[in-house]
Amino acid sequence: MPGFLAKLTSRFLDSAPQLIVSVAGASTDSAKDAERAAHSLKSTSARFGALALSRLAAQAEAASREGHFDTARAIADAMRIELASVSERLQQYAVADSPAPDPVEEKL
Repeated sequence: MPGFLAKLTSRFLDSAPQLIVSVAGASTDSAKDAERAAHSLKSTSARFGALALSRLAAQAEAASREGHFDTARAIADAMRIELASVSERLQQYAVADSPAPDPVEEKL
């Protein structure tokens, strides 16, 4: 199924920044949202082999759950940096998985 990995990668890379924004907004009022976002990012990044990002998300999940919002927000900054690195690597794989464009025939 050519392009399947490219589609999954695209979905992950589209959603991950918003999940990090949710973690970065961790506060008493949004603790559950931040915890769920970190949990989601933890599992999806692990599926892609982005284990450093997954570990950071696990830390942010625990910090949000325990009410350590300053820590969760600081971890969100580290997650942004790690996501940039992960994004570059995943995009390379996605391009390799994308189907080749149809050849263009010249019409005379």
